[in-house]
Amino acid sequence: MEYDSRMRRVALILSAICLAACGASASSTNGASTGVGERYPIHLHRRYSVGQRAQLTSETTHREQTVTTFHGQVVDTADATNAFRLDAIAEVLAVDEQGRASELRYTVRSFTREQGQVSSELVRPGQVIAVSTEETREAGRVLVDAAPVSEEFLSALGEVISLTRGGPDDDALFGSTAPRAVGERWPADVLGIARGLAGHSPLRVDPSHLHGEAEVLERTEMDGVDGLTIGVGIAADQVQVDGLASGASVREGRVDFRMESFFPFDESLPRMRESVELHAALTMSIGTPQGSADVALTMTMVGRRSVQPL
Repeated sequence: MEYDSRMRRVALILSAICLAACGASASSTNGASTGVGERYPIHLHRRYSVGQRAQLTSETTHREQTVTTFHGQVVDTADATNAFRLDAIAEVLAVDEQGRASELRYTVRSFTREQGQVSSELVRPGQVIAVSTEETREAGRVLVDAAPVSEEFLSALGEVISLTRGGPDDDALFGSTAPRAVGERWPADVLGIARGLAGHSPLRVDPSHLHGEAEVLERTEMDGVDGLTIGVGIAADQVQVDGLASGASVREGRVDFRMESFFPFDESLPRMRESVELHAALTMSIGTPQGSADVALTMTMVGRRSVQPL
């Protein structure tokens, strides 16, 4: 299974809309408070500063399943799973005017890919990945020990860290101008989400068929840090995909996305934990000289990221 499949790119774009450049956090919760009755300001965007360092762990697992039928008979099936895992010390070297990290250095402890039952090492422990981010991946730059990398490596790296910056921040899409209590929900900017998908992915969604909302799940303490866990949900049906082969069309398409993140009250700290789940299902018709074939594609993506400030 190639790294940069069309549906995988859709998953990455959805993640990029919601995720900051350095990922998320500490993995243990030391205590939780329901915070019943209390209302909290919702500040999701975090400004980075030069010199910030953190231990980053990030992993993403994809499963893609396809079933192809012709004249009502199954003629082909495929089921592939890929997992990418990065453990590194991340350091911010430069930031832009919005406080987004524009240059980062990752000193790798391990970076692996598992394809089925086969595991491979993508970078050796101790090697350094230098990342310069721009609005598109093509405009940015990635070096490993000061040497250029392959497109395949870029696609693998993009599974575990963000290689782009720009566009609306988290507050613009999912924030709230009013303080919120635990359990409260509010609508996301579905027009902004739809525009972001249209500008950076092959996915096309009519905003009237897209639902998005955010929620304060809990006030909690993580490794001695007090903050809020915020959930974001996006669901879209009647999804279309641009750039399909001639004679191919999408009959049915649905995407469901869920993310939970821990945001410290101390806004000098990054989000410290993130979990992402995405489910996408497409039913496509593909024209052939012998007639139309039907392809059912199901993709599941699960991501876990944590950042421990140093």
